[in-house]
Amino acid sequence: MRSGSALLLVLLLGSLQLSSSAPHGTSVADCCPKLTTVKKIPLKMVVSYTETRSDCALKAIVFTTKLRNFCVDPDIEWVKSHVAVLKKRSQ
Repeated sequence: MRSGSALLLVLLLGSLQLSSSAPHGTSVADCCPKLTTVKKIPLKMVVSYTETRSDCALKAIVFTTKLRNFCVDPDIEWVKSHVAVLKKRSQ
């Protein structure tokens, strides 16, 4: 019984740590801990974007969707295309 409770506690703490390190709420003031490895985020799902600060270890674009934020590589072609469209939208 005790080992089952201990295992449950470890799993709970592990899931909390994973959710707290996720890029939800990432803003231009924050740095991305890692880049998301998604194939492509549909443009219609992207609400806005920001760039990480210049002093961050990883240079990234943060796409904000209705569900969450994604830290993506700014050198990928589809990311550049999305940024160009989003810039036009905001003007």
